Amino acid sequence: MFKQLVPANGARYFNTEVEAKLNPSAQVNLVICESDTSLIDDRSINLGKVNTLLRNADFDSSLIKFDKNYLTTSACSTQDYKHLFSIIQNLRPRVDKIYEIGCGQGEFIEYLLDAGFSAGGCDPVYRGDSGNIETSYYAHTPNSRADLYVLRCVLPHLNDPFSFLDSIFDNNKDAKILFSYPNINWILNHHSWGSITHDHVNYFTEIEFRVRYDLVQHGSDSSKEWDYCVIQKQSSEKATIRTIDLVNRVGGDLQNRFLGLQTKRDNFLEAMTQNKEKIMVWGAAGKGAVIAFNLQLCGIEPMIIDLDTNKQNKFLECSGLKVRSPYQIDFIRQRGIIVAANLNHKSWIQKHFFKSVVTLSEY
Repeated sequence: MFKQLVPANGARYFNTEVEAKLNPSAQVNLVICESDTSLIDDRSINLGKVNTLLRNADFDSSLIKFDKNYLTTSACSTQDYKHLFSIIQNLRPRVDKIYEIGCGQGEFIEYLLDAGFSAGGCDPVYRGDSGNIETSYYAHTPNSRADLYVLRCVLPHLNDPFSFLDSIFDNNKDAKILFSYPNINWILNHHSWGSITHDHVNYFTEIEFRVRYDLVQHGSDSSKEWDYCVIQKQSSEKATIRTIDLVNRVGGDLQNRFLGLQTKRDNFLEAMTQNKEKIMVWGAAGKGAVIAFNLQLCGIEPMIIDLDTNKQNKFLECSGLKVRSPYQIDFIRQRGIIVAANLNHKSWIQKHFFKSVVTLSEY
């Protein structure tokens, strides 16, 4: 339905170009997948085959590396924190203990602690020394027991996300879970093929959670790029047998929409190959890494720009492109085009750095 070649991981950075280029690319092959769904109660009744997931059929877990080179930071996400915090504050009954699974470097946990919550978390790539955070994958322990579990863009990376959610409820049936995931309609509407990465196994909308759990709350962030849900375990009294029409779920004909997305990608790459000026990609995380790699496949060596000092002067996995600070670049002399990997950043880049900025949604 939709295929493209991308770096195997979207967030790994290396000290040398040679080391970065030793890492492989991977195939994305999005398909509508039929999977077993069970009634969410103690009887575990098998409902048979239903269309439930849009997923990458060519996902290769052996290529996923959470090591010293893996880096996700949220230093510039105060607005995101405030949004999540407002959701948590409005939950009833009030939650006291919060546990974040996949907490990165613990920025949101620190935000919660400063606000007076009891908060902890875990992440195998955590590098700090906080006593509230475990450098590990999630495990059911007394320390991880909470009123609310937070998973920011964790479920898309899991091969069996519903079993993972069920395992949390099996050990804490009264808990709530707050999680976020990319909005597939936003990706399609804005031609954001850079958002489709190998390390995202699944793509969701809220209906897949509504049929399995009690959906307490659902909404989007201010950009509409990210959706969130708050769920709790579905009681056996309320459990009903419901099926999912995946095509209607995201609106329109999925097959045609994804074929259209491939055409938009090809149009963008063709336009860039015809361009005679320097091409710069703003954003060195997942979207930017995918865009830069595909430009490289077309014979273009783009410049990669990112404000995150932790990524600057490092080299992107697979492509080996060096990440530069915008403050190191003389944009007037460059006489090029900036491709904003995140279209929400376009106006800010134009205001502070450079007027000639394009996004994938324009092609």
